[in-house]
Amino acid sequence: MEWFLVGGRGSTRDLWVEVAGEDKPRYGRWTTPSGLDVDLALASGGPPAVDVPVWWTQASEHYGKRLTDLLWDTGLTPLKLVSRRLVGVLREAGGEVT
Repeated sequence: MEWFLVGGRGSTRDLWVEVAGEDKPRYGRWTTPSGLDVDLALASGGPPAVDVPVWWTQASEHYGKRLTDLLWDTGLTPLKLVSRRLVGVLREAGGEVT
């Protein structure tokens, strides 16, 4: 079996994103009112695992605008944002996408 390393484009003109939410603190760990660590919950179960609304915005320290099929997430989670087009290509190639 052949393996490939896939990553988001990381030049300054590419769009970088970060997770956001109404109660996200500017510094430190983000925990929900119920005590969940948002980064850890997202890492283990994705957005359905958190009990507060989350969304992704352009990373505040990056100004790029170019959209790509795999966005570079500046957060601490292994959760990646990909286009529907990339999901289709991966599935057509026999990949398992969840």
